[in-house]
Amino acid sequence: MKFFTQHLTARISSYFLLLSLMTVGIVGGVAFLRAREALKEEAFNRLSVAASLKEQEIDRWFEDQERNFFITTQFPEVKEQLQTLLNKQTPPENYQRAYEQLSAHLKDVAKVSPNFSEIFILDRANRTLVSTNSSREGQYTVAGNFTYFDFEQIDSGMPIPPIFYVSPATGKTTVTFAAPLRNVQGERVGAILAHLNLDRIDRIVRAGTGLGESSETYLIGSLVTASDFISKSETQTKEFPDGVSSAGIDAAMQGGSGSQLYLNYNGVPVVGVYRWLSEQDIALLVELHQSEAFDPARQLAIAIILAGLLAAGLLSFGVYWLAKRISRPILAIADAATQVAAGDLERAAPVLTQDEVGILARNFNAMTQQLKTSFAALTESERKLSQFLDAIPAGVFVIDPQGKPTYINQTGQTLLGRGLIDSSSSEPLSAAYSAYISGTEEIYPPDRLPSALALQGESTIADDMEIRRPDKTIPLEVRGTPIYDEEGNIIYAIAVFQDITQRKKAEKVLADYNRTLERQVQERTQELSQTLHHLKTTQEELIHSEKMAALGQLVAGVAHEINTPLGAISSSIRNISNFLAENLKLFFATLPGLPPEQQQSFLEVLQRTGQNPNSLSTREQRKLKRALTRNLEANEIENAPIVANFLMGIGLYDDIEPWLPFLQNPESKKTLQMAYQFANVQSSTRTISTAADRAGKVVFALKSYARYDSTGELIETNILDGIETVLTLYQNQLKHGVEVVKNYEPSLPRIRCYPDELNQVWTNLIHNALQAMDNRGVLTIDARQLEDAIAISISDSGTGISPEVLPKIFKPFFTTKPPGEGSGLGLDIVEKIVNKHDGEINVNSVPGKTAFTVSLPIKRSINSQGS
Repeated sequence: MKFFTQHLTARISSYFLLLSLMTVGIVGGVAFLRAREALKEEAFNRLSVAASLKEQEIDRWFEDQERNFFITTQFPEVKEQLQTLLNKQTPPENYQRAYEQLSAHLKDVAKVSPNFSEIFILDRANRTLVSTNSSREGQYTVAGNFTYFDFEQIDSGMPIPPIFYVSPATGKTTVTFAAPLRNVQGERVGAILAHLNLDRIDRIVRAGTGLGESSETYLIGSLVTASDFISKSETQTKEFPDGVSSAGIDAAMQGGSGSQLYLNYNGVPVVGVYRWLSEQDIALLVELHQSEAFDPARQLAIAIILAGLLAAGLLSFGVYWLAKRISRPILAIADAATQVAAGDLERAAPVLTQDEVGILARNFNAMTQQLKTSFAALTESERKLSQFLDAIPAGVFVIDPQGKPTYINQTGQTLLGRGLIDSSSSEPLSAAYSAYISGTEEIYPPDRLPSALALQGESTIADDMEIRRPDKTIPLEVRGTPIYDEEGNIIYAIAVFQDITQRKKAEKVLADYNRTLERQVQERTQELSQTLHHLKTTQEELIHSEKMAALGQLVAGVAHEINTPLGAISSSIRNISNFLAENLKLFFATLPGLPPEQQQSFLEVLQRTGQNPNSLSTREQRKLKRALTRNLEANEIENAPIVANFLMGIGLYDDIEPWLPFLQNPESKKTLQMAYQFANVQSSTRTISTAADRAGKVVFALKSYARYDSTGELIETNILDGIETVLTLYQNQLKHGVEVVKNYEPSLPRIRCYPDELNQVWTNLIHNALQAMDNRGVLTIDARQLEDAIAISISDSGTGISPEVLPKIFKPFFTTKPPGEGSGLGLDIVEKIVNKHDGEINVNSVPGKTAFTVSLPIKRSINSQGS
């Protein structure tokens, strides 16, 4: 193959030889196809003639057998003897004589007509009366696929197709002619039959026709299977027990006639002609193997190809000789070009001819001279460029599109510590030149190299690279730039790099200075922040103190103003109560309808009602009123519901039996009504007195809470007084769904403290507890004495504080409440107040219980006081 591609003479000769072989092949193929088509038409014609001759012989043979059978049945002596045999009234001697004569006659006919293998007569019960095969006489014959003749049909000339079937006796294909026998009355009394010997048909069909050694003619009919041989050998019976099939057989059995190329029943390609013999209901096929039919065409094609190959071979030698003479000057130019390409610019091509090849040789020599001049100029330019690049105080590194290094200047070799690596090496450039990421032990990633990025069209700068050499480490700044050709394709990538050791040192000094400056600024800023925080805290405490002092003065003034009317109310209501108590007896003496003996009892009831107010619930009152009404109605008291209402108001509902005579008096209703109104007056005075007392307590608690001691001195105080004051202020929230449980240890000592500030502690803790329970639950306050301290625990039954939130609750401005509901300073203030008292505050929270415990030291005990 190499010789062919490198030698012009061989290519020219080969191309001509290839064209010659293609021409010979095309001519041979066309000749073969045309000859094959002509031979096919000739074969079809020959086979059609043979088929027509066979068809005529078969028709003639069947006509002869039908005529012979018809003549046999029409002999007068045969008819006479048949009538005798078939007549049941015939005497035995006449029957025997007729039998012998008829048997002898049928045997004579069989000898004259050898195509009848057997002639026999059946009676009406299909029993054999006479037969040319005497061994079958007396036997019964099953009526099968017989070919029955109607003599009137025969006289009319209508064809009677024979019926082919396989004989049970011989196992061969046969045809049986049958004709009915009738008596003088026209009744069927028997039949005469003749088995045909089809060996003659087989000889007619298989007789040679001069078509060829592979020619074959055969008949196909519908027997036990769909299609089978009419006459076949024992070998064929074994080979095709289920019948035969092919394109020609199938077409003929469907009633068609024609010719085509197909595979015969044995799978052999044949040229076939098939005919459907309608008078015999069988198919005739005449076939010739295609290998024999088209053999002349193949021989002609082979002869043409051999002759063409011989001619092509002779021409190839001549063409090779001519090509060698023509290509000699071209090969001389090619040899000169090879030497020039190898670097020998002094080599010139010989001018051997004056034609186009000679002109090519002269022009080649001129180009060689121009190339020599240009190469000298290029060499000088490269020398100067190399000097320029080596003089640059920066490294220059060039790689091709495959990433292979092609150039490195002197400065680059000095910085990298080596020159160009072998282009066949598969080692990455980073590893080859020991390039690392600055400050790490990681090789610089090859895909991040500026030269690699330049091959992708990116111009980049990298200053995080350093070269590790045995004696030192050199930090580099590398700039990568792509180089394009005229069409915009990247042909090279150039990387320019320089030593930045001095810059790195300066950056390190600057970074150290900046870090020192930042640290100093942070320390000063922290000091200023702490000072500002202290100033803000002091300012807030001053403002809070002023606000509390002003609020205390305002609350004290309001409380004083409220106390005056509260005192007047309390005094007036006591006078009214005393007046009613003193004049109650005189009032009842004037009541009409009340006997003197019941006035004292009635007076005791009213006094009891005034001293013990009704504590029944509304539901209990309704239940007692219904029972009282039913009792009154049972005693026939008029207006029982109204009377029951009066009695309930007076408090007379337990036992009314002694009062029934009074209630039955018509004047009792007016007396009950006045007593009911008197009882309402007593209830109203009692309500006013209770409200005035409660308002007085609230005013006292408000004055105690608002009083702010501005002296800043410790005061000896009962700590429980402050807690009770706060509970009084929160009474309105507590009475709607909050159960207060007080567990105060007896004889708690008084302590020295700042009571006003501790009131803020109890207020914040109780307020937070109520919000945690959503104002519904159990508020528990425990007060007990430890060794040298008093512990106050305020617990709620709320949802509890989550573990994530618990460490943050004492931080300023931290809150879990919605915006506007809390500032986040409550617990921070509580912690500061407790710390001011040298105490401790602890919190313990689980779902369903949160407890804040404040421990305050006992500085000096004055005396014991119970809670």
